Amino acid sequence: MIGTGEICLAHELGPRDAAGIRDRVLAALRGGGAIVVDTTEATGMHVAILQILLALARDAALAGRPFTLIAPPGGACATAFERAGLDLPGQARAA
Repeated sequence: MIGTGEICLAHELGPRDAAGIRDRVLAALRGGGAIVVDTTEATGMHVAILQILLALARDAALAGRPFTLIAPPGGACATAFERAGLDLPGQARAA
């Protein structure tokens, strides 16, 4: 079972998915404990989703909450961040 601080993102994620993901992120921030976002099953990710993930990482840090982004190398999330020229939250981009 997925806990309130756990978010699994799957499939092709575009701008139309942003509002629903934002709502899930806000619910996770209202909960307690660690926040984990698993993007292993994502097949594509629009920059709007990256912005939500970056804001989540920032807000979790400001709240003193542990944040983990599961983004396998070569996966949709890691690739989207790389193409956008952004570092994965909490990780340094490979040189």
